[in-house]
Amino acid sequence: MDRSTRFVLLLQLPDDISAVASQKAMTKAIQTHRLVLMKSITWDHGSELARHKNFSLITGIPVFLLDSHSPWRRGLNENTNGPLRQHLPKGTDLKKYSADDLKKIQRRLNGRPGKTLGYEVPEEKLNELVAVSR
Repeated sequence: MDRSTRFVLLLQLPDDISAVASQKAMTKAIQTHRLVLMKSITWDHGSELARHKNFSLITGIPVFLLDSHSPWRRGLNENTNGPLRQHLPKGTDLKKYSADDLKKIQRRLNGRPGKTLGYEVPEEKLNELVAVSR
């Protein structure tokens, strides 16, 4: 999730959800999407994200860890969970979803207008950001 555009990126991880596999998948996703403009990323405290320092070294993007005991400080994350749970209810076995399924869900989430974006959609805001940076 990008704070300035509210753009959501969903990744399908291999069966190996180790920190190494997660870091590789996220690095590849950041480098292959237009998200190289990101100034920072905020991650949860899951063990699969333990290699956040390596991620930062490779991508040049600093990673901040969420305070797991302060949900009021994680508004963007918490407000993204609602729309995400409409497509992927809590407890869903994500192995049932293909990369194409996740891309469809990602497109739906990134195609929803938001009040904080002046009722533009995240995809449009990301495109604007990319155009300005050129």
